[in-house]
Amino acid sequence: MPSTRVITQPPLPPGRACINCRRRKRKCDSERPKCSPCIKLGVGDKCAYDLTPEWLEVEVLTARVHELEEGIRNLTISLKGVASSHVLVGHSGRRQPPMRVPKPAGPLDVPVSLRDPFVGLLKQREVPRNIRDPLIRECLKHRRLHFPTQMNMSRFWYAYKLPPSHPESIHPALLDAMCLLGCLHGGDMLQPYERLFYARLQRSLYDSLENADRLLDFIRASTLAAKYCLTKSRCIEGQHRNAATVRFAMACGLHTIDTYDLNSPKLSLLKPPPKDLVDLGEIIHAWWNLFTVDRLGALLLRVHGTVAHDNETITTMWPCAFEDYESGRAMQAPHKGLSSLRSFESDPNLELKASAYDNVYAFRTQGCEMFYHAITLASSFREGHDVSHDATVAIRATSLLSDSIVSYRRRECPTFDNARNKVDCTHDCTLIFSMTITYGALIQLLHIFADKDPASYRQRVEAARACAKLAIEVCRVDASLLNVTIWLPWYSAYEVLSWEFTRLKKNRDHKDAAALRADLNGLMDAYMRFAERYSFQNNQDFQRLSRFDIHTCEVDTIEL
Repeated sequence: MPSTRVITQPPLPPGRACINCRRRKRKCDSERPKCSPCIKLGVGDKCAYDLTPEWLEVEVLTARVHELEEGIRNLTISLKGVASSHVLVGHSGRRQPPMRVPKPAGPLDVPVSLRDPFVGLLKQREVPRNIRDPLIRECLKHRRLHFPTQMNMSRFWYAYKLPPSHPESIHPALLDAMCLLGCLHGGDMLQPYERLFYARLQRSLYDSLENADRLLDFIRASTLAAKYCLTKSRCIEGQHRNAATVRFAMACGLHTIDTYDLNSPKLSLLKPPPKDLVDLGEIIHAWWNLFTVDRLGALLLRVHGTVAHDNETITTMWPCAFEDYESGRAMQAPHKGLSSLRSFESDPNLELKASAYDNVYAFRTQGCEMFYHAITLASSFREGHDVSHDATVAIRATSLLSDSIVSYRRRECPTFDNARNKVDCTHDCTLIFSMTITYGALIQLLHIFADKDPASYRQRVEAARACAKLAIEVCRVDASLLNVTIWLPWYSAYEVLSWEFTRLKKNRDHKDAAALRADLNGLMDAYMRFAERYSFQNNQDFQRLSRFDIHTCEVDTIEL
């Protein structure tokens, strides 16, 4: 019996029907040159096909894709020895994992030639030397402005040249912090990359803390980050960051280094522990640099410091000159630390004798501490508290400190010299700042007794004039020796001189008034030179000087 089944032809692939059948939505057998449905309908003369049908374009593109994929697969096999769709067995007989095919480029990707080369630095652990070296040199060129970068340079360059994998090499956190400051001082071309290195610094600090890796570099880098924020007028952020670093350093025992015994358990908390006296000196300097930045940040914000002045747990010795740690002279100095500034209460006849602590780094730390203490006592005095006893002890300590600094200057640095600054740019700048801030401490302390004690009044004026004359001398030599926070004691000196100038004019003492006016003019000129070098968003303190009506025009025109 014959079969009744009708053999149906498979449907045509999409896009192969003629234009007429596709428009009428009828089945088409795709016969050439005219299909059967068009002939039956009598419209064979209108039967036509697309010259480049969609199905042909799809097939061509699909074939091209397969061809490219095959080329990639063959290239991968030849280069990697690993097939993308198979698991191969190596010479050792071990199964090797399949190759991971990289993700295709996104719509926002640009050619390599158009990419910013600095963007890739955010993902790299190490900054290329050709980028890092100039930034590090720029940072060190301005290290007089940033205390934590003042370190033993021979030891620094030795560690800097070591490979990153070496345990004694510098941690990337400290290098990122120094590159950040290099961008800050590198001019308009490099300043846009501050955000990049600040982000790198954040990540590298986390890595150091997570792995307890080179914690001294972590403390230095964190201090530099705080100093950067203070320099950028982000004072609250900088002070909070520095306060956290102070607490971390105290947890590591940096505030209790009262011995040069390298095997002392007090030094075991810091990883890695110091291996010689030079390393121990670096740790002592790192602590006092951190302490000083904390004091200056507290003064700028008018808040209390992280560590109180009478905190008896701080027993770390004052810093010595870096060469004294190398020569061993530091070990011959008697132990002295923060408590020595309070020892005048128990022994009023105590005097500061020359020792290894007669150096600009110890002077700076002691001067900042006494200025902070003086501001605290003056504030309590204005609130009605009796601080006469504490102020008398502080005046005694600050006066002896001032005498020690003046004696040191006569002996080591009678004049400030540009040639010497090129060799060691930190010495003169640190000495000038130490002298200035010590004068500021004396002015604040003597002010407590000046209204009732004529001797205190005269000493206060003398300290203010000494501060003004030092500022005039520095500006005549090199204004770059001015520290960024030196305006704090200048403000106190200008106030005292203005009061005295007004008193002399009222008493018709024209000769002394003219001499005092010369000091005021010189101090205002120093302010002007200072304002040209640095910019501040908050200039309210400086603008208040216009109330004396002495340099009102100059104060109003300065843009800090």
